[in-house]
Amino acid sequence: MVFIYVSLQVALILLSIGGYFQVKRFLDLHSSVSDRDQLIAFKSLVRTNMRIALIYLLLGIPSLLLSIYIGFMFGLAGVIFVVAINAPHFLFGRYLKSLEEKARQLQCSEDLSEEYRRIGDTWFSKALPDF
Repeated sequence: MVFIYVSLQVALILLSIGGYFQVKRFLDLHSSVSDRDQLIAFKSLVRTNMRIALIYLLLGIPSLLLSIYIGFMFGLAGVIFVVAINAPHFLFGRYLKSLEEKARQLQCSEDLSEEYRRIGDTWFSKALPDF
């Protein structure tokens, strides 16, 4: 059971790292959204990250259930193990969230700003892209 839990955690961390590199690459290439090509790149980033988030959620549910199980089965040692596994992941997730916020708040040309804002709002409020 612990092996399955650790495997799920590794998969979740790899998904997070994949999302990180996508956002980081976008931010390295684009300091603003001033033309249609940059908006298309932003759409692609958002679509990919929304799909990653769905996979993350699908893997996160059994991981959460296994966390509870390990805590009950192994008592304090199990709780410490779960916290030790999840703490770096939690901290990395907070950092990734700040990068995503940067990507959502780039300067944008006037004619693209409404669509850019709508896409950014969709990223954080819906499960699937609608653009």
